[in-house]
Amino acid sequence: MKPPLEEAAQKTTGKQVSALSTPSLSVSHHR
Repeated sequence: MKPPLEEAAQKTTGKQVSALSTPSLSVSHHR
């Protein structure tokens, strides 16, 4: 079993990639 933090990190990594292509979207997501 993987720790929730590790699983969340993997999921966020995929989201970060798409966020990089759309910086404006990442900013809105952070706020």
